[in-house]
Amino acid sequence: MARDGSNNIYLVCQEQQFDWDGPVSYVLRYNADGAKAWTNSLLPGEEPDFYCVEAIAVGGGLVATTGYAYPYDPNDARPGSSYSTCSKTDGARSWQTAADYAAWDRWATDVAISGGNVYVSGIENPPGSPERVVKYNSVGSTLWETTLSPSGGCAQYLSTDASGNAYVAGGSALSKLSATGIVQWTRTKQSPRVCEISDMALGPKGTLHVTGKVWTGDTSSRLTDYVTVKYAR
Repeated sequence: MARDGSNNIYLVCQEQQFDWDGPVSYVLRYNADGAKAWTNSLLPGEEPDFYCVEAIAVGGGLVATTGYAYPYDPNDARPGSSYSTCSKTDGARSWQTAADYAAWDRWATDVAISGGNVYVSGIENPPGSPERVVKYNSVGSTLWETTLSPSGGCAQYLSTDASGNAYVAGGSALSKLSATGIVQWTRTKQSPRVCEISDMALGPKGTLHVTGKVWTGDTSSRLTDYVTVKYAR
């Protein structure tokens, strides 16, 4: 779910199509008074391919989604592919990426918007493969793609600031990328103990907040505790 500055609500959902035996995804907008404004179906191409939405973002008059697409045919051995869409907040479609089933197995995990551009983070299979952040312009063309050192899902959470910098977190790593895709810094441990990041948010006055769990040190019970870290961006 996402909300714009006028308190309109944007939802993503999946509908099971029993004649296809696979999910179809939608974006819905509800106005601030609760009235439904529009519904857009999200398909990577011709039926019966399917798109599973992982994340939605709203900003600057745009609604962006990201997730993964896969072919319906159970005999089709091609891997799934990342797939992203962008529309106006009035429901008019702007662009969508092509689902490249022949490409490496990329799974998009989060999406953010800044300055009319859409940022997408994702991880590849198998575990230990590179993790990436991609920036698309207003017509869906790729501006840059940055590879991050794999650390068990370090590209799961994504935020952007007004200057177009991107902040990417997951696993035990946190990174800042410039508006041009250059890695500015990386933090690989959020506390004296190993931390598994579970969420991230930009705060006021140039701050960044990360929360997650840490091991208590009791290896027999694997008990965990929680930690929140505040950074200067």
